[in-house]
Order: sequence, then C-alpha cells, then structure tokens
Amino acid sequence: MARIVKSKMGSGIVARRLARIAPLASLLAVAACGSVVGIEDLNSGPRPGAGGSAGNGGDISSAGDTVGPNGGNSPNGGSAGNGQAGSIVVGEGGEAGIGAGPSSGGSGGATGGTPVSGHVIDFWGHKLSGVPVEIGGTKVVTDEAGAFTIPNVAAQYDASLVVQFPDNYDGQIYGWVYQGLTRRDPTLQVYHGLQAQTGEVDITTTHTAQTLTGTRTMSIAFGGPDGNWEVTGASGGGYDGLDVGWNGPVTTQDNAYGLIWQPDANDLPTGYYAYDTQLVALNGASSTHSPLTLDMTTKMIASGNISGTVTPGGGQTRNNSVFLQFTSNAVITLLSDSSGNTSFAYLVPTIANSSVIFCAAEGNGVDASFGPYALVHRDGLAAGNAGIMAAPGKPASLLAVTPAADKTKVSSTTQFSYQPGTGSSGLVVVKFINADTQLLKVDGLFVVTTKQQFTLPKVANDSFALIGGDSYVWRVETHGALANADAAAEPTGFLDEFSEDFYKTTPGGPRRSNGSYTISDYSDAITIAP
Repeated sequence: MARIVKSKMGSGIVARRLARIAPLASLLAVAACGSVVGIEDLNSGPRPGAGGSAGNGGDISSAGDTVGPNGGNSPNGGSAGNGQAGSIVVGEGGEAGIGAGPSSGGSGGATGGTPVSGHVIDFWGHKLSGVPVEIGGTKVVTDEAGAFTIPNVAAQYDASLVVQFPDNYDGQIYGWVYQGLTRRDPTLQVYHGLQAQTGEVDITTTHTAQTLTGTRTMSIAFGGPDGNWEVTGASGGGYDGLDVGWNGPVTTQDNAYGLIWQPDANDLPTGYYAYDTQLVALNGASSTHSPLTLDMTTKMIASGNISGTVTPGGGQTRNNSVFLQFTSNAVITLLSDSSGNTSFAYLVPTIANSSVIFCAAEGNGVDASFGPYALVHRDGLAAGNAGIMAAPGKPASLLAVTPAADKTKVSSTTQFSYQPGTGSSGLVVVKFINADTQLLKVDGLFVVTTKQQFTLPKVANDSFALIGGDSYVWRVETHGALANADAAAEPTGFLDEFSEDFYKTTPGGPRRSNGSYTISDYSDAITIAP
C-alpha cells in the first residue's frame, strides 16, 4: 500500500494516473480517440439531437493564480485556491456543447424564487475558485472563496458545475450534477479541483540499526491540510529525493511521522518500539530537496487491543484493516488482515494526537478496482475499545441501459437504471468514467441523485458533456445512508474518507466520523453518440 512517486512531476505521476485507469483496459475495447485540451474542445459542436444554442458564448481566461502556503482551506486561512486552469466566463445565451441531446437539465431559476448562496469545495475542503455553477439556466462563477450566489431559484432545483484543473501532463475536466436540492446554502463537494503537486524530501532515520532489527517494519507518513502520503515497509537507510504528494498550493507544510513495530507471521502487530514526528516544508516548484530527520531511538510506547465482530455482507473476499490517523491528516497503515475471521483483536499503539480507524471491507477482490466493493469504518478508536460492530453493506447491482442497443449510441433519451444495494436506497453518486486509456483521459461525469432510473443530465448549459464517440463505463457509489442531495450538501461535504483513493483502501481528508462506502461493479461499456 506504499504510495511512492518515483520522480518529481514525472513518471511517478503518470504511473499513478495509469494505476487509476489500468483496470478499465482489461474490460474495454477503447472506442475512437478524441482529444481533450480544454473546454474549447468540448464545445466543438452542437449536442446530438439539438443544435447549439446561440448566445454570447464563453471564453477561458489565463491560467489561475498560484496559491501560497496559507491558501485554500488550510487552518491558517488565507485566500482560496485558484488552482483552476482558468475561470470560465459564459454569456447569458450559453454555448454549444456536445454529448447527449436535450434532457431535463436543472430546475429552478423561476421568477419569484429565492436566492441560493453556496460554495464549491474539493475532497480536502479546499474552496475552489473559478468554477462555473449553473442553476435553472443561470450560470455564475465561484469567487476566490469558492462562493456563488444565484437569484430567483425555485424551491427545488438541480445544480451543475464544471471542474477543470491541470494535472501535470494532461488537464482533467469533470462535470457534476446535484439533483433535487432545496437548501439555500449548499456546499457542492467534488473529488478534485486543484493541481497535484510533488515535493522531494531527503529523509534520514537515525538509530534504525538498533531498533529496526529482525523482521520489524517501519512506516513513514506525511499529513497536512492538502493531503497525506505514506511509505510502508520503509527503508532504515532513509531516502534521497523521496517524492511526497499533495493537492493544491505549490508550497505546503506537513507533519512527518515514523513508526517501528513488530509483526507476527500473519503481519499483525505484536509490539511497538520507536516513534518520532517532525515538521517538513514541501515545495512543488523547487528542485531543492527538503531535509527531514526522524529519530527512531527505542522508546516505550503504550499499546492495547481493539476488538469486535464483523458481520459479513456476502462479498467473495473479506479484509480487515487498521490505521493510525493523526490530527494532521497523516495516516499510518498498521495491518491488513485477509484471514476472513469474523471476530478480531488487534494491538494498537497509544500516541499523542492520533486515533485508530478500523475498516472492514469485502468484494470480488482485494479492492474496488476489481468489481463490486463495500466497506464500513469505525473512527476515533483507542487501545482498550471492545465490542466494535461492523457490517459492510451491499453495492448497487444490475446496471442497465434501455434499450440495450443504445449502449453503442447513448443519447439524451437513453435510460439508465440500477438496483440499489441493501440499505442504500437513498442518495447515490453515479460516476461515468472515460475509458480512453490511450490519452490518459479519466474525465467523467458525477451525478448526485436519488433516482434509480435516469437519463444523462444537462451540465452547465451544455458547456460540458460526455464526449461524442468516446467509450465510458459507469458505476454507482454510496457514501453512508444519505436520504437526499440536501444531506450531501452540508458545509463539510459528504464524500466518505475512503472514497478518494482509487482502490478505496486508505482513508484521507479532514473528515473524522464513522462511515460506510459502497461501489458497484463496472457497467458494460457505452459509447456516446457522435
């Protein structure tokens, strides 16, 4: 589970991008290739079934400003992240788009309605500037605090937005639609909206010759307001130029941690022997390595068991994992147990400014990339906690397109449907993933909805649409048991802490609460009508 980038802003980033989309390659025959450079390409023609509407059109401004170390949603405040590739300014008439034909789009915007004032944030809580948000045909752009206001909105409405950001070798563009909102102060959370950064760190670990002996293992973890990073099975000799990743500002400050423990033959901890933490400054624009020294002298570390029972949900494989989570957002993976035992007892350390997360997961493989997958996690645990109960849910199933022939020519009239999993009949996120692996495109569409049958929604007055001729797969996620979109639009967001990681095996982000997550199997491939 180590997440090590091999070279700064280079092959390591590509490797991570490839890892995210590699499972699709074995499932799909990629359709005709198209290029995505920016919103201009997405607006190259009218949507099939409807001509592009006239209007003032739109343009893309120059690249967004680089944010300093106190930008975004860091504890130190500061200006919000301007990490978008550019603000998108759209005329009243909108612009032509491509993708499916006319659809229901967003409701709201009726004369006599009341204003909606909200925010757009990413997984880490950064407030995103320059994001076009549309409600009822009125489109605005978020300000430097990620805020927007749209007047005269009906009691119930849909909100759509387009997130565009650079990702080193290629930009990414995603559409999001929140359906059935009523609240006047929605926070619209998306997975990503700021550029991925990496900074090089030279790590020296002292006294490991005495402490990291025999079969003992060491992890080094980093955490801050902009991301977390972990090296498992870390070398006692340290690292020269280890790449550490985060999202957002070019510079950030992380807490770094080292922990040494003894695993048994099943890789379960039997004792903890050394620990240290230090601050480290990271700079994604500098070729100078940040120095970090961790003192791994043998120390007395208190420990005790957490114990409980897992109720299986019916997945083919089961796995328990335990993490040490720090208030800085850093995470150390303590164990991964695939024995399948329903009762468990695991030894965990007691370390200042940290708590323990227990996670029970199951599916058709060891992680979400293999097919349907479900997990439940219990946060805020400590040594001595007993009677922990965990029961993973069941993902959605029977993903279908009607009529079936439409899989090769999806349009605005194509009907999508799925069967909810046990206990997940409320809010879901339907994610459409571009399967064009040749161009490293993972651009897609996320629909936050309670609908079990739906068509492709209109996004931001057609300034974004799935790309005609491209191949996509779609999956259905749940993030806890949320009743509706209003419940997902709370100020802190709703995305489960395990959901950002592509494999769904590692927690992240600033959220601290018990939760659950499910994701369906991949659908059959669909092709958007040209």
